[in-house]
Amino acid sequence: MSNHLIASILFATSVATTLGACSASEEIDELTTDDAIALDDSKADGTGTYTYYFVQQDERRCISPLCGGVFYRLANANLTRCFDGTKQPQCYAANADWTRLQLDDSGLAKVSASVGSLLVRATIGSKNWGSPFGIYAELRPREAWPGQIDVEHDGVLVKIENTGVRCAAAPCPSFRERKLNSSLRAELAELGWDAGGATDDQITEGINAMFSNSLIIAGNRYRVSGPAGIAKARTVDQFWLRATNDQCQIISCAAPPSNCHYEGMITSPCDQQTCGQLVCSGSPF
Repeated sequence: MSNHLIASILFATSVATTLGACSASEEIDELTTDDAIALDDSKADGTGTYTYYFVQQDERRCISPLCGGVFYRLANANLTRCFDGTKQPQCYAANADWTRLQLDDSGLAKVSASVGSLLVRATIGSKNWGSPFGIYAELRPREAWPGQIDVEHDGVLVKIENTGVRCAAAPCPSFRERKLNSSLRAELAELGWDAGGATDDQITEGINAMFSNSLIIAGNRYRVSGPAGIAKARTVDQFWLRATNDQCQIISCAAPPSNCHYEGMITSPCDQQTCGQLVCSGSPF
């Protein structure tokens, strides 16, 4: 992957209808405790919510590896443990191995389109730069989560899951939030999508992502009330979707008539797919 492409990457159903809801500022959020931790590398490939970091390009101008890498910080944490063992607001890695994302041009374009901030699920390794520099940290992302709304996010970062629960009366705990880099979780009855100014299309995309376990949001706690009582909810001040490669639609062409066949079938790129031209030869009789 070229340095130019890496730099471009780094720069680059329940809508809130609240009945008797408390404002976020009045509500105590039990997930705001500073308990975020970075666990061992094995957690990076599991189904938990550990090893999530914010990452941004190092803009300083000096010789590599002293400059030109990336800065990273642990999501939901005030301090991050750096490669040298110290705890800092952010840490420096001299290199980032983006190939581990296994994204093609379509997936990388989504990462490049990130707004607000870029979130990655990664491990921190090391790379030896030789004499006289020695060993520096290397960021190894395995998942990339581009931000979707052009705002500075506020509140706790949580991964949203659909619980499958259906109720006869509202509010209903249809969602589960799992705090990033923490074991804390809670059941939710509602997501306040209007808090961050997301468009209708963005909201639809976010809701669809929730069903594939591919939605992370940042927001604040509030509560909703209804016939079934009082339940927890969270605003969506910013949200992140996991970047994946586009899947080309599989072509299903009707069987050609006798003595006929298709020529010029195109399967890539996706928007140019066709069954080709039907070519017939000889007499069908």
